[in-house]
Amino acid sequence: MVQRTLFWNIEDMLEWLRANILSYHIIRHVALLLLFASASRSDYSLHRRATLSHNREVGHDLADIWLKNR
Repeated sequence: MVQRTLFWNIEDMLEWLRANILSYHIIRHVALLLLFASASRSDYSLHRRATLSHNREVGHDLADIWLKNR
C-alpha cells in the first residue's frame, strides 16, 4: 500500500492520526516493559514513575488533538 501525503478529507486524516499515535504508544509501552523486565524489584518504582509520566503525556497528546479538531 502506498502512503498518501495529502488527505482527501478530515476523516482520512483523523484515521491516519489515530492509527499512527496508537501504534507509537503501543511500541513505546512494549519498549518500556522490555527495558524494565530484567530490572530488580527495587527498580519497580522507576518503571512505575516512567509509566505514569508516559500516560500523562498520552492524555495531553490526545486532548490536544481533540481540541485542535473540535
